[in-house]
This record gives sequence, structure tokens and C-alpha cells, in this order.
Amino acid sequence: MNTDIRLSVGFWQHPKTRKTAKRLGLEGVRSLQVLWSWAALNRPDGNLSGMDWEDIEMAADWQGEERVFFNYCLGVWIDDMVGSYALHDWKDHNSWASEADERSDKARFSRLATANREAYDKMKAAGINAVSKEEYDRLTSVQRSLDDRPTTVARSSNVPPTPAPSPAPTHKDKEGGDNAHAHVAPSVPEITPEQYQGDVEKSKLAESGSAVLVQPFSEPPSEISQSTGPKRTDCPSKGHPQWRAFQSCWQVYPVQQGQEAAWREWMRLHGNGTLPEAYAIRDAILILVQEDSRWQRGKVPNMAKWLNGKGWFDKPFVEPAPSVRDGPPVARTQGQKNRQNLEGLAAFVAAADEEFSHGYEAENIGRIGAHGRDLSAPIGR
Repeated sequence: MNTDIRLSVGFWQHPKTRKTAKRLGLEGVRSLQVLWSWAALNRPDGNLSGMDWEDIEMAADWQGEERVFFNYCLGVWIDDMVGSYALHDWKDHNSWASEADERSDKARFSRLATANREAYDKMKAAGINAVSKEEYDRLTSVQRSLDDRPTTVARSSNVPPTPAPSPAPTHKDKEGGDNAHAHVAPSVPEITPEQYQGDVEKSKLAESGSAVLVQPFSEPPSEISQSTGPKRTDCPSKGHPQWRAFQSCWQVYPVQQGQEAAWREWMRLHGNGTLPEAYAIRDAILILVQEDSRWQRGKVPNMAKWLNGKGWFDKPFVEPAPSVRDGPPVARTQGQKNRQNLEGLAAFVAAADEEFSHGYEAENIGRIGAHGRDLSAPIGR
């Protein structure tokens, strides 16, 4: 789904824009841009088939007199096709938005390799590299129904429970007054050093695999000090404006794992000013998915690692075709070389025996040369 459209920096100085503002006012220019935004979401290819003048003016949110906006835009901003209408030069000026459906189909096909590998291999062998949403849902419905079955997993913690902290003692408490023990909540058990050391040893045994440590469930203390707040996390908020841009790239990335780490890396690059526009990252991902030999074999790094290495600068790696050479294969080890020498010597001896048994005819001499060095004929024969 498109989240933006491209507008040339010279749009407001273009003669067509100035004439539109003169004939329809700034409200007409506003309605034109509203129509473009509506098309990016609902008709990304710019084809307005099935719409009449009234539908187009409603999509543009035209508030003026009926048919005025449509009549002026026809032939200027809207092309009259055979039985339908289309936005003028939409694919030339908004090529990224016009290919939104095609990109989504290709990204969906890449995800199919994980969801249904058998169907993916068959379609790829047939030369198919895109799949519609309906077809993807049909191919993955069986796998998804299996994944959605309820399961019961026994969970245990390998870390001993941490005692709840008590408030800092007052000056009177330090002196051993009447209220020296008044600040300890009665529901918090007292942990002795020996008990704590025993818990640590049990934790080490559980981590080493020699024992299984199961912590029983216990109710939380009725009173918790203000010093125990929610656990801190360094993951940026998903309400940030960059979240939608990140999601548009995450949806086309072939490895759908490690989203939190990828989101943190995205925001780190955004914070130091080294993150390019989202459409540039999407283009780089789609090119690598379609052309990189290692990505096609499934050797794709997690998105966090790819972003950290600024993978949008990478060129697709294409494996060279294996070279064809004449003669025996190249010996890569000394053992292989020795074996080739022995085979050549055996062939030479066999050819020499055949030569001595049949005489030194020219045809037999030629055979010896095919297996080893030529044997010169005796003088006088």
C-alpha cells in the first residue's frame, strides 16, 4: 500500500499548474492533488476505469460547481481512453506508486518460500515470481491452520526470584528506635544469605543442563516500593512517525525475524542522519531478492544486520557460470597429481606393449603418441 506520492519541485511553476489555478483557483489545485493521493491508494496504476465525471469529482473532493473540475482536467490532467479515463503520465511521474501492487505481489512471493516451500519451488520453476493476496492466502491457509492450533508449553525460570527491596531506614531506625522494623512489609519473606547462595547455585546447575530448576508461582507482594517500576527497554516507540516507513520495508524483507532489533537499528540510523528514504531501501531489498544469487538460495541476513552494514549500497551478487575446459580435471592436491601420473604411465606402458607386439606401423605409433611420448623406430627398419 502506498503511503506517499512524488511531487516535482517545479510543480507550482509549471504552466499547466498556473493555468489550473487561474481557471479553478487554488481549490482546483488542491482537488487535483487530492485526486492523485486517492489514486495512489485505490488505483495505483492510474487507471480510472469504471468511473464517470461524478465519481472523479467525488474522489478529488471538488466543492465547486458540478462538472467544472472534470471538464477542465479532461485532456490536461486526465486522459480520455477508450471507454474509460486515466491520469495523465501517471506512471512517468509516479513510477513508484504505480508499481505498488507489483511490488506487493513479488514480496508476497518471497514470503511464500517460508510459508509453503513446495508451492514456492513449483511456481519458481514455472517462471512465476509474483503472487496475488488471494492466491497467497489459499496457498498458506493449510500451514496457517496448523500453526494456530493451541499448545501448552511448560515454562520455568532459571533465575532465582529477587527479593522486593525495602524502603530506606529513617534516622530513628538506624538508631534502633521503636519503629526499627516497622517499614518491612509482612508479606515479603526474609531471604537469608545462605538461602540466596543456594538459589544461585541451583540457577548455575540449571544453566549447565545438569538439573532442572522450577520456580513455583507465588502471589506478588501486597506492598511494593516506588523504586520497583516497569522494566526499562531501549526499543523506540512504535507510535513514532518512522514506524510506518519501517513497516513498508519490513513487509518486503524476505526474513521475517528479529523485528525489534531491526526497528532499533532503523531508529539509530535515523537518529544519526545516515538512513536514506524508505523507498530507496525498499528498492534495494526488492532488487536483491530478485537478482542476488545468495539471497535466492536463502542466505539472507537478519534485517538488523543488513541495516547496520548499510546493505542498500550492495550490488546483487551473481554467481559466475562454471567454465568448461578440455582435458582431465585439474588436480588440486598432491595425491590427485600422483594418481594422474600413474594413470598416464599405465596407459603409456599398455600402448608400448601393443606396439611391440604388432610392429612399428604408422597407425600404431600414432596410438602410442595419444597416451604418452612417441617411441622412435629402430634405425634400419
